[in-house]
Amino acid sequence: MADEEKVLLLDVDLSRAFKPVPGGRIDSVEGIRDFKFSPSLAMRLIDIVDAGMITGVVLDADTNALPDVTVRARRGGEEVSSTSTEDDGSYTLNGLPPGTYDISFSKAGFVEASVEDIAVAAGETVVVDNVVLQSE
Repeated sequence: MADEEKVLLLDVDLSRAFKPVPGGRIDSVEGIRDFKFSPSLAMRLIDIVDAGMITGVVLDADTNALPDVTVRARRGGEEVSSTSTEDDGSYTLNGLPPGTYDISFSKAGFVEASVEDIAVAAGETVVVDNVVLQSE
């Protein structure tokens, strides 16, 4: 119908969209001459109506909020989405197709943690219990 409105989310994983030149193993950032930008390799177009989200908070052992924790959502072993926690330790993985996800949490100086078997349905938000990262 001409009067229908559709809300789409364009998700670009910038960590996959930029490749250093020269490629391969890089021992030092000084060796990087340039970056090749290939957004099509890292883009997903998502109909928000057909997607769900996962949200939660990451804390340290003293219950302090942990900013800049890398949060990755995997389905069937393949990474689908990633984000980082905000200053208050919160995160949201938006635009997830319906399915079951495993979420991993990593930050330098802390032991990686995960939450498994999170069922996501279209149009719903799953709130994960607080995740606590232990210092290494």
